[in-house]
Amino acid sequence: MAKVAEQIIEGAKKEASAIVEKAEGEAKAIENEKKAIAEHRTEAILRNAEEKAKQVRNQVLASAHLTVRQSEVDKKQKVLSSVFDAVRTELGKVKLSQVFPKNAKGKLYVAKEDMAWAKKHYKGTVSEIDILGGYILDSDGIIINNSFDVILENMWGEFSAEVLKAVKG
Repeated sequence: MAKVAEQIIEGAKKEASAIVEKAEGEAKAIENEKKAIAEHRTEAILRNAEEKAKQVRNQVLASAHLTVRQSEVDKKQKVLSSVFDAVRTELGKVKLSQVFPKNAKGKLYVAKEDMAWAKKHYKGTVSEIDILGGYILDSDGIIINNSFDVILENMWGEFSAEVLKAVKG
């Protein structure tokens, strides 16, 4: 009977060893599967982080380029402003007699400084208006605005558009 008991014990040991081996194999498989999932998730997180980093980098670069462009526009606008201020000052020195057409007809609007000349040399109606210089002539409902204010305003708009176009380049 001792032999039978030994065989039973030996069989149980082998079976126990097989169960432990199987359990260890299953544990190893589960561990490998979990490692693979973790690696996959880590790679996905890293890809997302890289993508977000690229987006942030591109946003920062775009913002920097915009700031530089805006700075260039501001500098050019300041130069234009100073040039136009100088032009406005010089135009203020121009007399109506230098720019007024000889055969003009209609109601004439001039700056205060030009009223005396206009009343003396113009045969039609003359009225004062708040302009830098030049004149506005209302001839049969057709208004000819040759005031320096409007001329400068139109030039300013054209130059500003050119500056912006050049900067956007």
